[in-house]
Amino acid sequence: MEKSKEEFGYFAKTVSDRTGVAIDTLRSWSLKLEAEGVTFERNECDQRIYY
Repeated sequence: MEKSKEEFGYFAKTVSDRTGVAIDTLRSWSLKLEAEGVTFERNECDQRIYY
């Protein structure tokens, strides 16, 4: 079964490039969200995956 584009996530660099939000800012926001209980899917290298 072929996956649609919407089923794939992105790493911080791609999100940063596409949104103009600095990687450090994205990381800071992610840490704050995690502190509030939001969980991010992560790959085998423990990198966050953004959808």
